[in-house]
Amino acid sequence: MQRALRFVSLTLTVITIWCVPAEASIWDWFAELSGPGPFRTKLSKNKRFLVPGTSTLFCKPVLNGAGTNLSDQRWFRVGDNRALCAIVDLRLLESNPNDRYQPVKLTALEFGGVYKVDSYLDIGLSAGFVHFSSENETTGATKGLTRGTVTFPRVVFKPLEFGRKVVAPNSDSRQGGFTFLQFYYKQTMILGELSRDDFFPKTPEPFRVPHDLVPSAGLNVDVAAAAHLIASFFR
Repeated sequence: MQRALRFVSLTLTVITIWCVPAEASIWDWFAELSGPGPFRTKLSKNKRFLVPGTSTLFCKPVLNGAGTNLSDQRWFRVGDNRALCAIVDLRLLESNPNDRYQPVKLTALEFGGVYKVDSYLDIGLSAGFVHFSSENETTGATKGLTRGTVTFPRVVFKPLEFGRKVVAPNSDSRQGGFTFLQFYYKQTMILGELSRDDFFPKTPEPFRVPHDLVPSAGLNVDVAAAAHLIASFFR
């Protein structure tokens, strides 16, 4: 079962790397909706304190098929193999300039659970909300709407941790600190209906779709893992 999960997860990751468009941001990419998009990372001047990324909240190791014991939660512990973990994920993106829609900004927040197939590979799901805000560059008028989201699958590969385990499997893991750099792939369903009336279109092209399913991919930083890595150098 472990081998099957590793194979499926790594296959999805490789396919994603192959399929992400050349114009997409290597840091973060959210595919084109049935209307506006695609989207890329956005860090506006008034939101620099709000850095997009992921943080592992806690993990519960699952060893030899043993059941979970909530008293054994490990808060902000990120380096375990075969563990059930809770995560929070924040995205701040904007649409690429195009001749179909006025600029759209996207803020997404999700909470979810992942299973660590290995210390370098996760698969899981999450749910939360996405908020779209757009502005008519000619009139200055604005629009905004919020929708619920469900994400599955959520596959995360950690190249630095993978390299550590391959090159020096008995080396110091820095309490999982090498897992801070991650490559992710996920499919997100935006619940409810989206239409051209929710945005500022530049063309009469029709757009109305329920439960839009959108892929996204990119590099990601796990804040908890990065903190472990920094702290490990002061011990």
